[in-house]
Amino acid sequence: MNNETHHQKAHRRLSQEILIQDLECVDNWRIARKNDSNEVNAYEEARSEGCCGFFDMEILVDGEVFLIGCNYGH
Repeated sequence: MNNETHHQKAHRRLSQEILIQDLECVDNWRIARKNDSNEVNAYEEARSEGCCGFFDMEILVDGEVFLIGCNYGH
């Protein structure tokens, strides 16, 4: 039985995407449920504080849409 929360699943997917995309010097990791305005606001704030390159995508986690992303490079 897998007791992983939706946020944990989204975090794992972000980790996988960072490896797939071969991103270096990653910071400003961010995850938000798309339908939660507080989480989306925090996500956008984290994105605006990042520098250099950025990676963002929408994913589906157990039927719920999540935003995942990070900044990379220096």
